[in-house]
Amino acid sequence: MNESDLQLIKKTLNELASSAGHSQLNTKSISLLFLDFGLNNDDFEEMFISFNQIVFKNEEYNLQMFREILRKYIPNCTDLTVIRFIDGFAKNYIPELLLFSEEIKTDFINR
Repeated sequence: MNESDLQLIKKTLNELASSAGHSQLNTKSISLLFLDFGLNNDDFEEMFISFNQIVFKNEEYNLQMFREILRKYIPNCTDLTVIRFIDGFAKNYIPELLLFSEEIKTDFINR
């Protein structure tokens, strides 16, 4: 499989995710988000562990805690990027983040 074939597969996944409601403030597939940012499965595993550590070692957490992790992979990440990753992990792997995810999305929209 060549690079052109992989790009076509990625487009297909994006189209399917879009039809399922995947958008900038509604991350349906965290794995697709990793692909969109050019990250790999090792990055996924490391970030998943780091996000879990924040959740289970802290009673409260904030956007900055997650931004520090993301900057290792995406140096110029925006608040929206951080929110998208939190939302994706919340919906797919770390349900303890769901309430926080909804709160930060609401705050972002109401800025």
